[in-house]
Amino acid sequence: MNNRQDRRRQKKKQYAEYGKIIQKAHKCLEEGATRDAEIGFRNAAQADIAAAEPHHMLAIMAYQSGRLEEAGNHIIEATMRADDDPAIHADCGAIMNMLGRPQESEAACRHAIDLEPDHIEAYNNLSVALSLQDRHEEALEVCDAALDRRPEYVDTLVNKANLLVKMDDPVAGIEVFAAAIAVAPENPLARVNLGTALRLVGELDAAEDQCREGIALRSDYPEAHAGLGMVLAARGDFEGAIVAFLKALKLRPGFAAAQLNLAAAQFKTGNLQASETTYRNIIATHPTSAPAQTGLGIVLLTDGQLEPARKAFRTAIELDPSEGEAWLNLASALGPDMPPEDVAQMSELATDTRLGLEQRIAIRFALGEVADKRGEHNAAFSHFRQANDARQTAMTKLDKVYDPTAMDQLAERIVAIFHDAATPADNANASEQPVFVIGMPRAGTTLAAQIIASHPDAESRGEAASISSLVPNFPDDIDDGVISAPGNRALASLASSAMRVVDKTPFHFMHIGYIRRHLPNARIVLCRRDNEDVALSCYFQNFLGDHPWAADLGDIGRFIAFHDRLADHWQGLYADAILELHYEAVIADAETQCRRLIDHVGLPWDDKCLSFHETRGSVLTASNWQVRQPLYDHAVGRARHYATYLDPLRAQLDHT
Repeated sequence: MNNRQDRRRQKKKQYAEYGKIIQKAHKCLEEGATRDAEIGFRNAAQADIAAAEPHHMLAIMAYQSGRLEEAGNHIIEATMRADDDPAIHADCGAIMNMLGRPQESEAACRHAIDLEPDHIEAYNNLSVALSLQDRHEEALEVCDAALDRRPEYVDTLVNKANLLVKMDDPVAGIEVFAAAIAVAPENPLARVNLGTALRLVGELDAAEDQCREGIALRSDYPEAHAGLGMVLAARGDFEGAIVAFLKALKLRPGFAAAQLNLAAAQFKTGNLQASETTYRNIIATHPTSAPAQTGLGIVLLTDGQLEPARKAFRTAIELDPSEGEAWLNLASALGPDMPPEDVAQMSELATDTRLGLEQRIAIRFALGEVADKRGEHNAAFSHFRQANDARQTAMTKLDKVYDPTAMDQLAERIVAIFHDAATPADNANASEQPVFVIGMPRAGTTLAAQIIASHPDAESRGEAASISSLVPNFPDDIDDGVISAPGNRALASLASSAMRVVDKTPFHFMHIGYIRRHLPNARIVLCRRDNEDVALSCYFQNFLGDHPWAADLGDIGRFIAFHDRLADHWQGLYADAILELHYEAVIADAETQCRRLIDHVGLPWDDKCLSFHETRGSVLTASNWQVRQPLYDHAVGRARHYATYLDPLRAQLDHT
């Protein structure tokens, strides 16, 4: 009897001691003395080893300070001591999600909901857990269940909107983000994520406004700076994007998404060394990062390091088989030698709806590439058609539809504005340094640029968009009063010490009149190729930009007509200033055509220009693999293999 009473007195004393310790720890936390509070909660856990609250509080504090592994350990300890506490299990769900353990999160959240059927946080965390498992439809249902219980719960509104964006419906996502902002206008997360959705639909001004509003609301919010960087990159302002990504990384060192986007922006500026270093730093700290391996592969490929590039792409798909861009590059590199097991795996992935749409589209293009190189033309066209149909459906949902009437009207306006060979503008730049290589995409522009760049006195800056970036609202912004000294600004953006620097932006074919006005001594090379071969090559290309014309053979034919109308107009005005270089002629007699090209750009002949495929300079275009090979003729007349599929194209070309 006495022993039992002693045990009761001892336990009562322990409870009293525990109560004092936990109360003091909470007081320290309220007063901002977080270190003392943490020590107090640890002491409380020792004072009563069966108590859940100290572990729960330690988990929350570790979570808030970014110590996720520690938070996970404590929250598991808390759940083991309080199986009937829904708040602890809901918090367990949140922490497990952050740790990338969505199955454990799902179990914890479902248990919390069983204990408390209207626990909103548990519903929200459950939807995140399901989304992380690519169970998007289920996640959306859980969001709706939460919103049925609390229609204005901001976290779930934002979560639902993010889900819709992830499910390739950013327009619907924008509506839900707007509802979240109406409820909580000072919520920076809603603002920044709305900016992301707006960027995806091409509303870049509105997207930038939302990101900057997010920064104004909370200047130390790294996601806001990273979101702004993405918008600036979409505008082509890669230097500005780099500044934004570096700010995000300063606020949160190791921010993986910001690091990946920083590396991509560095690549776009042509700083391959910085980009490679950033990708390798990511891989050093996150060795399982498949996107970093893909990005590294693209950098190495651009620099002409073909075998290291192949290894990086192979590593990427071994880490994550859904890396569509890695598959596509491997398919381009290996062609008919692609192992059968790779083709079988890609075939399964192409129909796996758990993958993102862009990944599946890239894998479809990869399958088409392999089949085409093997001479399996019917199978190849089937893959390319499925890829383009998916692309067109996705763009239509975003209201990105090719409008040939609008393009015809644009051609009329350009011809009307530049109706004669006017004298250069008063503020024109007389430099002979820039060389503009233009033409339809896939018409040999990369080949021409690489031949020039193989000369010791020349350099190619890839698709630098040095002119089109100055006049994004072309032709409305061509007035000198709108853009001061555009020739100087274009030249500055190309920044090179070489005698000749190449900008091979194909779509500059719209801007020849503007170039002649502001850079009258610039060299211009117009690349031509058989229209059917060009059209087919465009249809077989996985364009990542907004090119709605490229997903339909009829629309490609209409776009070629638009191009030819303007190209013929410029030739009529500036025949002496424009060299027309035909792809088929280069293939048939490379030396004669290369000499014509080098002579046109005003450089003495150098035999290195015939060995362009050995040049180690960067090639920032989709034709990386091709220009690293000697000239080949199997791309000439390629369209004949697909003649039975080309009626929609021919119907449009016959009208030109």
